[in-house]
Amino acid sequence: LRAWHETPPGALDAGGTRLEGEQVKTLGIDALRHVALRRLRADPSEHRIVRSHAARVQGARVALISGAGISVDAGFPTFRGPGGEGLWEKVNPMVLASTQGFLANPLRTLRWYCARRTRGLRGVPTLAHAATAAAQDAQGARWAGTHTQNIDGLHEVAGSRGVNRIHGSLWVWRHRDTRELIFAPSDDMADIPRRIDDTPAVRPGVVMFGDMVPGGVYERSIAQLDTAGVVVVVGTAAQVSTLWPLLHTARRRAHLLVEVNPEASPVTLELGALHLPLPAGVGVPLILE
Repeated sequence: LRAWHETPPGALDAGGTRLEGEQVKTLGIDALRHVALRRLRADPSEHRIVRSHAARVQGARVALISGAGISVDAGFPTFRGPGGEGLWEKVNPMVLASTQGFLANPLRTLRWYCARRTRGLRGVPTLAHAATAAAQDAQGARWAGTHTQNIDGLHEVAGSRGVNRIHGSLWVWRHRDTRELIFAPSDDMADIPRRIDDTPAVRPGVVMFGDMVPGGVYERSIAQLDTAGVVVVVGTAAQVSTLWPLLHTARRRAHLLVEVNPEASPVTLELGALHLPLPAGVGVPLILE
């Protein structure tokens, strides 16, 4: 297997075979760890640190909380990246991704989410997504849940089951009046259902700025995190309030809180997590081995 960064975006390359969708998880945790080791560019002492703490994960009930950083290798930018490369440094979220912006210009917001969905069609799961699904398979009923801020659906494509999507899904519209979900929506603006006043009858099926997290999502996540002995937090800047009920539960209940992130976030700086300064595609397969 070649390292992810040596392959074209959108696929793992195994002996010339492009692996897509659910096939990625069939690599298994051992093969994923092998790929991660080949990608590891950290100091050997850091590798030993990862190994020592991976031993503490063995036998524990594990949960994983993910943010945008877990999907970077799939071609999705983070929202608050270093050096001004985050998505919110390039567009104004209050214009494109807020309830206020949507009400001011519904079609503008819908077009923007359609463009994100079109880009998302080119993405397949990363090593970190596949390692998460493989770990869930290995733990079975002991797995304490996959909880994500992401709307890209890559955890599910990799094979994770019962994912708690805190911020909804990019792949659905929600009817503005009935709240009904509309699956596989058309990206053609001419197909957008309309109200009597000719405004769009649908909105993105995601939690925008100004929205509340859908009922039941927090309850499911917190109930699972209450049972976790180890919580691995991956690729989040921890800057939005919707994540903190989960983080506080994880800190209170788990005996080990791990952050896998190139840069330490408040998960480490404020909650005292063990920080592994590695990209998700390296750190997650190693810590979940």
